[in-house]
Amino acid sequence: MSDLYSRKLAGKLPVLGTQSTKAPDLFDRLGTALQQSNSRSKFELTELSPELESKFIKEFTSSPWFRDFIKKTGGHIPDISSTSDYDYRGAWLDDTLYPVGSVDAKGEKKSHKILDLDATGPKAHGYSKDFANRKWLKNPQTHDTSWMQWYSEIMRKNPEKTNLTREKAAQIIEGKMKGHYVHDPGEVY
Repeated sequence: MSDLYSRKLAGKLPVLGTQSTKAPDLFDRLGTALQQSNSRSKFELTELSPELESKFIKEFTSSPWFRDFIKKTGGHIPDISSTSDYDYRGAWLDDTLYPVGSVDAKGEKKSHKILDLDATGPKAHGYSKDFANRKWLKNPQTHDTSWMQWYSEIMRKNPEKTNLTREKAAQIIEGKMKGHYVHDPGEVY
């Protein structure tokens, strides 16, 4: 779905799920528009064959990433159930089928793992989309950080580099859509 199409739909659709307790914002509307579309990139949990499921469970639960997650969250285990808001199986499968260095149909080279199970600490990050199809791995309606992917795609900037909040990022994008200037802390003068 193009950014322009998403933005047009975002103001017209009811919001099914929200990422915050506040009134639905731009990112909630974008997530709803994507999930209600016929886009191949929308969020859906990956179902694996029984053989791949066994391999996934073994690699995932014995990984340094898994142990680090439990440690960082005070004993919580990552949600890999049918209600998860992150597609761990999809990320794992993408990394299994398309190792770093793979080239996609557009000629783009994969430069990083989508979910590096060997990573710990700040490097233990699951990306928002897979490499092969640019399919959402984070549920854009419910995942706490999916708004960062929307901001990066629309503004072509990394919101983490400027410590933007979700609310400020929404103001910047809405201002841009309306033709108004809203100060982006990442801008250099």
